[in-house]
Parts: sequence; C-alpha cells; structure tokens
Amino acid sequence: MKKKSHPTILFYVSGHGFGHSTRAIEVARRLPEEVRVIFKTSAPLWLYECYCDRPFEFHAVDLDVGVVQEDSLTLNGARTLEAYAELAERSPSLIEQESRFVQSEDVNLIVGDIPPIAFEIAHHCGVPSVCTANFSWDWIYGPYVKRRPEYAWVVERIKAAYSKCDLLLRLPFFGDLSAFPRVEDIPLVVRSPQGDPATLRRQMGFDPERRLAVLSFGGFDLERIPWDRVEKMTGYQFVYFRYAVPAKNVIHVTNGRVPHVNMVQMADLVMTKPGYGICAECIRTQTPMVYTDRGEFLEYEFLVEGMERFGRAEYIPQEELLAGRWESWLERTADLPAARESMRTDGGQVAAKRIMEMCRR
Repeated sequence: MKKKSHPTILFYVSGHGFGHSTRAIEVARRLPEEVRVIFKTSAPLWLYECYCDRPFEFHAVDLDVGVVQEDSLTLNGARTLEAYAELAERSPSLIEQESRFVQSEDVNLIVGDIPPIAFEIAHHCGVPSVCTANFSWDWIYGPYVKRRPEYAWVVERIKAAYSKCDLLLRLPFFGDLSAFPRVEDIPLVVRSPQGDPATLRRQMGFDPERRLAVLSFGGFDLERIPWDRVEKMTGYQFVYFRYAVPAKNVIHVTNGRVPHVNMVQMADLVMTKPGYGICAECIRTQTPMVYTDRGEFLEYEFLVEGMERFGRAEYIPQEELLAGRWESWLERTADLPAARESMRTDGGQVAAKRIMEMCRR
C-alpha cells in the first residue's frame, strides 16, 4: 500500500470555555501547511473561523463534559458528576463510532485538549496520542467527589483514560497531572496579537479619551450586572461580546469579529474570571487584569499565582463585581507595576514541532 505523503492530525477539544479551543488552534496553525487538520469539539465554529488562519475541517461533536455551569461565575459540581456518568454510559458506542472515523480518514495522530475519551479512541485504534493541558478533569472533579463519594469511579475512569495518552505536553500553571505516564514541559501556548493597538482602537471606533475595558467571561452571560450603574462610569468604555446591553458606554462587539487577543492588546484593562486563555493573553500583551472568584475550580489558584508573577492583576470581590461597584478596582490598574518575571510564550511552536516528530516516527 502506498504511504500517503502528508499526515492527518485529529484534535479532540473540550467545549468548556474557550481556552481549550484557542490553544488547540494555536498549536494547529503552527503545523506545516500540508498537514490535514481536523477539529472535533462542542465549541462554536465561529471561534475556529476567527482564530484558525489555516485550512481545517470542523465537526461539531460533544465528547466531553467539562464542568456544568449555571452562569459565568457559578459551577455545579453535583450536576457535573451526573453528566459525566451519563457520558460514560454512551462511551463504548462513541469510541466505536469515532474509531471508525479515525480509520476511514487515515488519521496519523490524535491530540486531546482534554477530553478523556480522546485517548481511549487513540488507544483503541493504535494511533499515537498527545495531550496539551495544564489540568485534567480527574483533578478538577476531586472536590466534587468528596461530597458525592458514590461517584469516585468517575475519577478513576478518567485517570484510566488519561493513562493511555502517549505524551502529555504540560503547560505552565499546572495542577496534578499524575494520571499521565509521560510528561514534557512546554512554554505558554498563546496567540500573538496582530496590528497596532492605537490603530485598531481607531478602526473599531472606540473613544480615545476614555479608558477601554474588555469584559471577558468566556461563553457565559453576565445577567446579574446592574448595567444602569455601569453606565454612570463615564470615564470608561466597556466591550461586551455576548449581546447588546442597556448602557451607552458598553459596546457590543460580535463574537468572532476580531481575534480576542487583539481586543485584549488594545484594551487598557480586562475584567474577567481567571481561565487559561484569558490569563495567557493578558500575560502575552501585559494588559492589566481585574479578576474575581470563579467557584470551586482547582485551577484558579494556580492561574492567580501565575498572573501575580508574570502579569499585572487586581482582585475584585465577586459581590462588588455583581453589584457594579467597579470604580476603585478599575482605577488601581492604572498604577499596577510591571510584571515581576517574564516567561516564554512560544508553546504553540514547541508543541507543533513535537507533534510532527511523533507523526514522522
């Protein structure tokens, strides 16, 4: 049988938040142009169309639970475990279904970020697999299982799936990833912004006389914010991506209009909950971050520590955020000192090179 000249790489990506997708995209866009790239995820297509400036194929598939959220700041650990148990019941048929796809499309390597089932599929097909992650779901679910010990099998099952991964490319700000048998550390994976910030602000029509703050809370809404109070902060313009809100100084920018990292670069500050994607972008651009709590999610403390070392960050209590009492915290960002330390942000190139080395074996 004639060997094909160019490899096919399949990415299975968690749809929980946008950080998994943005770093998977950054790795993919660093692969050689001739590589066939396929994404399978429950994340929205617009995110890939906006960020992935290379040929790719996209399949909307839900193969991961992540953490069930009631809104942008409220997690539901009990429902998360129940949802994973439901997924586990369907896993055998899903593995068979995806294995047929892997074989029919002659996939050479599977990258997972970070659905456990990705590595079961790869193992079932005899295809090498790579994970890019700074945390794993078995670690995140640990506190939830303490309250619901009848779901301890969920953590063990996830660990068993991750143990089938051939190589973990471990990202900065990592937690317990002991389920993976082989680990290599890589730098931060993050997209570099494009264009001059002042020019971009002018093109977007932002007022140069007012400070620009990006409200970035992933794919979730801020229903509880009193926008009438926000409107009184006339020295600021705020960017919100989800929908238009009743405040003259809150500008609705449609998701996918420009890469998010470009918005972060042109902003004077970002208001957010810490997630890998937004922290990586703020570190890359050195844009100040005003952050709040994000519920029971173990990654939080590692990201906060990373921002305090490598970025510029100010904490706002969640009750103050939800009450719209932002002024004093926003003003403090103007005086935040430079980051204490710097770090490499070329993890996308490093990961892509390592993936291609595995493909060529």
